[in-house]
Amino acid sequence: MKSTLTRKNPGATARINAQFLALARLEVAQGWTDQQDPDDVTIAAINYFESEDGAHPPPRDALAPAVETTKDAAIRAGIAAGRSANRGALDKSGLETLAKDAGENLKSEIRAFDSPGNARSTIAAKGFNNPLIGVGGGRILDSAGAILRDRR
Repeated sequence: MKSTLTRKNPGATARINAQFLALARLEVAQGWTDQQDPDDVTIAAINYFESEDGAHPPPRDALAPAVETTKDAAIRAGIAAGRSANRGALDKSGLETLAKDAGENLKSEIRAFDSPGNARSTIAAKGFNNPLIGVGGGRILDSAGAILRDRR
């Protein structure tokens, strides 16, 4: 007796593989992206890394705590996207939600940031001591966020 192997779902492997490749090309970028004003990115970088002369301002990292806060949600969103890709579809809604939440987490960390604080003269000029927020919000806060984009 001769046996025959038939495929119930021809092309399924190729469709699933295509979805995983599409998923691998995506990333959630949290911080200050190239879609914002370059001056805003420069101001954020100076506060993150320290000024070139090393004098003022000292390094102020609100990004690492925001990434840490977002880590568990990123794992869950990645698993959900992987499961949808495994079914031959790509549901990016969880990744889009992750980007929105990651942007809000970064803004929350900027609002809560307090150390190292401002110099007394800066506090007197601004009227408060949040080092990463300017009067009325400021460019670091206003331009912070996260986006879902194609990986570079």
